[in-house]
Amino acid sequence: MEELTSDECFWYWAKLPTIKKAIGGRRLFALELSAGVGIVTQEFARWGWEVLTDHVDIMNIQFKDIGGVPDFIFASPRCFTNSVMAGENDKIADVMYSKLMYIMEWAKTYNPHVIFVIDNPPKGLLQKMRLMQEKVMFLGIKGVHVNFCQWGGMEKETTVLLTNSEELPGIVGNCPFFGSSHAVSPREDSEASSEIPQALAEEIAECVHTYFYRMKIRNQPAVELSPENIKKFDGDLELIENGKDISG
Repeated sequence: MEELTSDECFWYWAKLPTIKKAIGGRRLFALELSAGVGIVTQEFARWGWEVLTDHVDIMNIQFKDIGGVPDFIFASPRCFTNSVMAGENDKIADVMYSKLMYIMEWAKTYNPHVIFVIDNPPKGLLQKMRLMQEKVMFLGIKGVHVNFCQWGGMEKETTVLLTNSEELPGIVGNCPFFGSSHAVSPREDSEASSEIPQALAEEIAECVHTYFYRMKIRNQPAVELSPENIKKFDGDLELIENGKDISG
């Protein structure tokens, strides 16, 4: 083997190409909207994702509250707007979901790979809303029925995960109470809402992270928005707040 002098080693090193990004790629970004304690994004953080649990009401959200274009969105809307209790809050529900759909479409425009999951009880009205039905084709939405007892919950509470993921419909848990009684579900017994089980949050995070790893999404550059793009985002949300149609 040929031995190199110190000068030769230096010049060999100096001619090597500069690596401008980390070997492992960029950190992926997960956003949780209308969250409780951020149980889902906590699990994404364990996988090394940059996470943001949005404690700003989606009704007043601006770009500065998000700070970037997410690769994953989890939304758990307030119960009075997504359940049979909506009633007189229909107008609030329309504005809230219009904003949610706008943010999801906006994210998909810049990050076509974005995956989103909306937690909506089976008796919720979200699946029946005209707005959601109009967006199903563009966003590729499908419903995944999940029983909490299959994921460590004590009650046989069912939720519907509305998602565009091709991976999540395959998740299956085991119910330890099969053939016996379950506890009463909070969503069926009162106006109280409950967080999804920890094990289900872990499964969602692992499923999404594994898919992104396999597809090498982390090697794609992060989206950089211009001031004009940001201004349009905030302006469109304000128009939605005022009941304006921005679909044209």
